[in-house]
Amino acid sequence: MPKKGFITLTVSEKVYDHFMDSYMANKKELCHRGINSFSAYIRYNMEQALMKTNPTVIEKISIDKQRAILQDNRTGSIAVVRLDPIFCESCKKNTCSHVGYAYSIPEAYPLKS
Repeated sequence: MPKKGFITLTVSEKVYDHFMDSYMANKKELCHRGINSFSAYIRYNMEQALMKTNPTVIEKISIDKQRAILQDNRTGSIAVVRLDPIFCESCKKNTCSHVGYAYSIPEAYPLKS
């Protein structure tokens, strides 16, 4: 059973094997970029695919142990997302698009408790 706020995704063994082989071959380099697990690698690849097909709406400006600073190109504003517990200071919510984007940032995972 996945954690609250996450889902399980089913793929063919061929697709799984392709991505697992790629992850294992590049694991050391990926760890340097904050991608420390296979699921983080899949998230990263999905985010990259979305960025190729959709214009960038939210972009990471910076991240530290406490917060992610994001550029929201829809509104032209800066959003601040607290990481632990996760909460958008700009929207005053824990379920907005800024929070969703912060969850997709691989570097945020080793920083969260």
